[in-house]
Amino acid sequence: MDSDAITELRLRDAPTIEHIDFEALDAYRFTDGGGFPASYRAFVRHAGWGLRHFEP
Repeated sequence: MDSDAITELRLRDAPTIEHIDFEALDAYRFTDGGGFPASYRAFVRHAGWGLRHFEP
């Protein structure tokens, strides 16, 4: 579920999402076993943008 802050985010242009692998975004696990927070995944879906930290 999107938070109010994310759904109120306005972008200058329509976001692109063709480059996003949503299955990988949802399934990714860090070394501690946790995944990306739901708020981050909602942001990526809404804005079409995100960063990923590469673990060593």
